[in-house]
Amino acid sequence: MTRWMLVAALVAQLLWAAAPAVADTLDDIQKRGKLVVGVKKDVPLWGQIDPKTGELVGLEPDLAADLAARLGVKLKLVGVLTAERIEAVEQRRVDVLIATLSDTPERRKRMTLVSPHYYASGANVLVRRQAALKSWQELRNRRLCGRRGAFYNRSITVNYGVDVVALYSNGLALEALRDGRCEAVLYDDTNIVAMLQEPQWSRAFEMPLPTVHVAPWSVAVHKAEAGGRLERAVSQAIADWHRSGQLMATAALKLLGQVALHTPEDGPMVRALVARLDAHAASERAVAMLQHVSTHAKAPDFASLHLLHWSKGVDILADPPEK
Repeated sequence: MTRWMLVAALVAQLLWAAAPAVADTLDDIQKRGKLVVGVKKDVPLWGQIDPKTGELVGLEPDLAADLAARLGVKLKLVGVLTAERIEAVEQRRVDVLIATLSDTPERRKRMTLVSPHYYASGANVLVRRQAALKSWQELRNRRLCGRRGAFYNRSITVNYGVDVVALYSNGLALEALRDGRCEAVLYDDTNIVAMLQEPQWSRAFEMPLPTVHVAPWSVAVHKAEAGGRLERAVSQAIADWHRSGQLMATAALKLLGQVALHTPEDGPMVRALVARLDAHAASERAVAMLQHVSTHAKAPDFASLHLLHWSKGVDILADPPEK
């Protein structure tokens, strides 16, 4: 071996020894024995503070608990608002974010959005019945209250000429609606429909317009986790939630389990979704739950919306491969 080769080998060895070890977030989580998950704290059914216990409850806290169990660690929930979600991930205040986060190109630049998706929603308005709205165009030059950080605020403003006042939280937006400072609240349709199951809202308010800007929801981790063990672990968990029917069952229980039962007619959409599930060899539990939800709900629109957004959030429900 020449002197040059000896020097090169020595330098390479020194550089390797001096290089910092690559961080493994999943390893850190397991060593500390705790997974920190950000969830919404102001969205009915999905993630909210229980007024009796002060604890965070809802579908997404339940999914977070399942993820922690899969990783063999304890769970710490951190409640976040829409305006706080991205910063919570970027600043590593949470390991994982499961917080009604729509997948957009802008957000993919700042975080790692894990595939597959798990649900979906679109933009709509909660408005007083007496307004008798029939179209989005009727909202031109009217003031709507929304939430800071909602991805569709700008598009709604540009496309329909409305004045969107983006407030810090859902609570502030709803308070402004009650007080008459806004003519309507711009909000996710899934959440509006959940609110309209409560008499305090359904007596005087409605969601009369067609939903726009439907987007699938993603679980998010830090940008640096792309391709890492944590992203893979989360992805495997989401895929299993879909394959096993667990996500559909949990969502149905949370969203529809406490409403009065009756049997509306099955529509073509429901039959089509069941056929697509069968085509993908989904579990019998998922198919049965889909059929159950389609026929047991207080309002057919609520069941249909749930089925529609669940199907849009499920990547494995894309058109099945040709046989």
